[in-house]
Amino acid sequence: MKNKLKFYLLIGISVFLFLPLFNNVKAQVENNVEFQDFTSSSEEDEEIKSSKSNHILDRMESIAKKGGYSTNENNASVPRIVGLIINALLSVTGLIFIFLTVIAGFRWMTSQGNEETVKKATKSLTAAVIGLIITLSAWTIWNFIFVNLIL
Repeated sequence: MKNKLKFYLLIGISVFLFLPLFNNVKAQVENNVEFQDFTSSSEEDEEIKSSKSNHILDRMESIAKKGGYSTNENNASVPRIVGLIINALLSVTGLIFIFLTVIAGFRWMTSQGNEETVKKATKSLTAAVIGLIITLSAWTIWNFIFVNLIL
């Protein structure tokens, strides 16, 4: 029973973690962006391959432009990338809070009147709420810094 529960929880968490990755594909389909075949060779590809003055970075920028990605330094600056990483980490801590809350609630509901199990569940729930408060505080501070000072 415990292995099945762990398996289902792992599958559920995996779905929530990887679901946003497919949002970009959905946006491309809704905006009628045509998918390009990067395996075929074009004149521009041959020009890039034959030119000895182009470096790997120039090649990467060319491929990014073909894929519809912006290569503007303001859009892909180090502070912006760090900000996105920090936002992602704070989002993951929010998911951890939800996971811990569900586990604590499950322990509490299945304690069958056992005071020790109820105390453990209450402690877990209290720790999860404290963690959520710390996470929300960190997100608020980070959002203020990111919006007002970095951008």
